Amino acid sequence: RLRAGQTMLLVAALFEPLRLALAPLVGDEVGGVGGWGGLTNMGDPARCSIGRGPFCFRPSVLAGLSPFGLAFVLAWMLPPLVSAAASAAGFAAQPREDAVPEGCDRTASRDVLSEAREQPSTAGQRPPADALSRLLRVWSLLSWLWFLLPLACFIADPFYRVSAGKMVLGLALAASYPLSWHLALVAVPVSDLVAPRLSLSDPTVKSFHKAVGWRTAGWAAVHGFGELFYLCSIGLLEHLNVVKNPDNLMYVLGVVSLVLFAAHALLALARKQVWLRAHFRAIHRLLA
Repeated sequence: RLRAGQTMLLVAALFEPLRLALAPLVGDEVGGVGGWGGLTNMGDPARCSIGRGPFCFRPSVLAGLSPFGLAFVLAWMLPPLVSAAASAAGFAAQPREDAVPEGCDRTASRDVLSEAREQPSTAGQRPPADALSRLLRVWSLLSWLWFLLPLACFIADPFYRVSAGKMVLGLALAASYPLSWHLALVAVPVSDLVAPRLSLSDPTVKSFHKAVGWRTAGWAAVHGFGELFYLCSIGLLEHLNVVKNPDNLMYVLGVVSLVLFAAHALLALARKQVWLRAHFRAIHRLLA
């Protein structure tokens, strides 16, 4: 299970270096714009053949994903799914309590099986907490790299240095990189498909989910409020007018997402309140 987590970290770490290495060879197929970075079918607006604008949409392979993006999404999803499938197969192969070989005394056999179950099993040992902590530390290091490297590029660009609003925009755009990866990870350990087969204790899974969840909320705050500050500096209401410009739908959905994130964070802070405790999980899932 830890190997699955390590593989996911490796895939995440390789994404941007591999994209940058392939960009000179294949161009926009791994290009993308802003925080999307090659995942989607949005190419360079400067080389768009269907008109000039902030985006240039091209035919995608599946659900708006570029070939490069689809390959990486599959590579990101496979490790926990393979680990879960292997665990499920191992559990299915374990002998049942009533599976007593023919010709054996059933009472004695049940006693033997009961004693075997009480012995510590090396196959089902739970990974130590410090190993999960190491994974989290590596994830945090990657997050800061995803943030600081694009931030350095934005700071070096004269466009982001002409006003306070654009400086904050550069900060917000840089935060979109770690935010995207956190959104990809935060729900995986607690999903109904993966969680029951990770051979991790429930408190361990929840602890990991909370740690990644609060980091996700932090990056969302930097990205969301930074974008909101920039929009306010150039005219918020004008850029929320979808009738005037359909591209503004992106900003509208961004504001909605920020409100949902804020509600989610407030819910998590109030989770121990008596009036909320019985309904916390259902509301938490709904907002997620």
